[in-house]
Amino acid sequence: MTTGNRHIGYSKIGERAFEIQKFASNATLTVNLLPSPSGVDYFNIKDEPSNGLQLLNFFVEALNETDIYGNSKLSPGNLIVLDNCGFHHGHLIEMHLRNLLQQYGITLAFLPPYHPELNTFEKSFSKMKYYLRRYETYTTMYPELAICDAITEISRNDCFGFAKHCGYLL
Repeated sequence: MTTGNRHIGYSKIGERAFEIQKFASNATLTVNLLPSPSGVDYFNIKDEPSNGLQLLNFFVEALNETDIYGNSKLSPGNLIVLDNCGFHHGHLIEMHLRNLLQQYGITLAFLPPYHPELNTFEKSFSKMKYYLRRYETYTTMYPELAICDAITEISRNDCFGFAKHCGYLL
């Protein structure tokens, strides 16, 4: 197994060696994001790796989200586009997700393989990563708060531009 963690170190004679990890390879936070041309409609942060069940739960939660006027964030006629991550197509997950969304009149589609330029998530995550790198100390001390702040940096204009750049809007 390969990790970024060292097993040896240097210190003064008679003192224990220690290392301050810049990036912990064992730290996992999953950010699920629902961007649309009008902004980030919903997100959640999980303190574990993502999987198919989490994906289903994310959409169950997102389907119950409303805006300040009481309108559903997801509504009939919407199109959900996912990348080709393995668990998006996992055993029964794709079928259950497609059925769940169809009950609300929402269509599920997948990006063509190897076309990240069509993925608005990549644009959103790129902006988030820029913010997190810019505020490295804050991110290290309070990762979930930093992620929330990074998401608020993704403006409505950004999301509209991402959707247009990826070809979803004319």
